[in-house]
Amino acid sequence: MAACLALGYKNVSGAEFAPENKPYLKNWNVTLHKIESDIGEFLADHPGEFDFIHMSHVIEHIPKYSLLWIGDALYRALKSGGMLFLRTPNMEGPCANSSYYVTLAHEYGFSGSNLRALLLVCGFDDIRLYPSSQPRGLKQKFGMLLRWPFLAESRVRNRLFGVNYGGVFDGELIATGRRGQFPPLFDEKYR
Repeated sequence: MAACLALGYKNVSGAEFAPENKPYLKNWNVTLHKIESDIGEFLADHPGEFDFIHMSHVIEHIPKYSLLWIGDALYRALKSGGMLFLRTPNMEGPCANSSYYVTLAHEYGFSGSNLRALLLVCGFDDIRLYPSSQPRGLKQKFGMLLRWPFLAESRVRNRLFGVNYGGVFDGELIATGRRGQFPPLFDEKYR
């Protein structure tokens, strides 16, 4: 939300499970929603409302059996042509096990191919995967130089033995998808 405000966007909304634990958000010029039970249920109450939805390191916390429910809810909550922006740990990255098991709250691990498949099944068009941002400062460039052999090994291992889509082997997956013209398939049975 801070980035959107800094870029001059208006009508910025956010959703939190416990917004009362973040009192600084009250001073921002945003609409803040409380998620009462789950993200899908929250989004169900906002059909076609959003131009852009950003979920950073959230989708890996959703149980596998609810991924269609959430994917459909995201699609339905976007306006036609609206954009979904996701960030999640990359299971084809050099530290996949650490990324997956670093917390008990990680429910599912994504690679480029299964994240793309989920978004396709939920009706998204123009699905794209992006590499992590390029290093800017000297420290970041030095860190990238140190990480290079591990990323190269991950790239070779997953190309030889995996099913990679998008050629992204960084520690993080960044994906976008656009709501197409298909009607939403939002259905309680996927909950």
